[in-house]
Amino acid sequence: MKYPKISIIIPTRNRSYFLRNALQSVIDQDYPNLEILVVDGDSTDDTYETVKEFITQYPFITFLQNIHKMGAPGAKNTGLEHMSGDLFATLDDDDVLIEGALKRLAEIYMNKRDYGVILGNRIRSDDHQFSGLGIQESREIKASEFWYGSLSGKFFGVIETSLLGDDRFDEDLKGGDKLFWSRIYAKTKIYYTHLPMRIYTIHSDSLTASLRFEPLVEAKTYEKEINFLETLKECHPLKSNYLATLHNRLAKLYIAGNEKIKAKEHLKKSLECKWGFEVFCVWFSYVFGRRLQ
Repeated sequence: MKYPKISIIIPTRNRSYFLRNALQSVIDQDYPNLEILVVDGDSTDDTYETVKEFITQYPFITFLQNIHKMGAPGAKNTGLEHMSGDLFATLDDDDVLIEGALKRLAEIYMNKRDYGVILGNRIRSDDHQFSGLGIQESREIKASEFWYGSLSGKFFGVIETSLLGDDRFDEDLKGGDKLFWSRIYAKTKIYYTHLPMRIYTIHSDSLTASLRFEPLVEAKTYEKEINFLETLKECHPLKSNYLATLHNRLAKLYIAGNEKIKAKEHLKKSLECKWGFEVFCVWFSYVFGRRLQ
C-alpha cells in the first residue's frame, strides 16, 4: 500500500523543551511517506541545535526561518510555501501526536477519495476530554457546522494540498486559524472520525497566554469572521442566530476596549439578527457604562 506523502508544519519560537517532544511524536508515527517542516521565528534558545540533532538522523526534517510576519500564522504560511506533500497538517510545538494517528487519517483518506479533509479529535492533557465539541460519532460533516457554531473547539486532521490555492493564514490576526480552515472547508467534503489524534497540551505558558485579554486584538478576528460569513450565499437556518452571537461578542469586546461607537454599531446589527437576553445584557452594559462617564 502506497501512502500519500504528508507534510507536518510545526511553527516554533524559543520552546525547544516542548519542540523536542512534538518532533519525536511525529517521528514515532512510523509513517512511511513523511515530511516535517520546523519553521522558526528567530529563536534565541537552542531550537536550531535541537532540530539539527534530529535532522542528522531523520533527513525528512527541514528547518526553516519564518520569512513572513512574526508569529504562528506567518510561520505556518512559510511552511505552506515550502511543503511538498499530497496532504498537510499543522502541529503546535507544545502538542504531540497520538501513536498511529497519521496512518489512521491517511487510510481513511485513501478509502474515501471524494473527501479532501479528514479530521479526528484532540484530547486535552489536563482533563482528558475531547477539545473538539459538538459531535459524538464518525460521519461526514458539513462546512456549515463549523461556520455557524454547531461544531467548535480544536480538531486535528489532514488536508489535501491541492485545496490550498491562494489561501493563507491571516498574519494580522491573533487567532486566524478558524478563518483559514473555514475557507478550505468550503472547497471540499469533510469526513470526521471520532478518535483522538493529538494531545492538546495545557501548561503554564498556554494558561498565561489565555489570560492575556486584548479586546481590540480579538475584535479583529470576529470582524473578519463576520465578513467571511456574510459573503456566503447559502441560506442556513443557523446563520442569523450565529451572526447575532458574533456581533454581540464584538460589542462586548469594543465596550471592554472603550470603543463605544463601534460597540453600538454591532449591538444594532445583533438586534437586526436576533433579540434575546444576551443582547439585552450587552445593551444594558453599554447604556449603563455611558451614564457613568
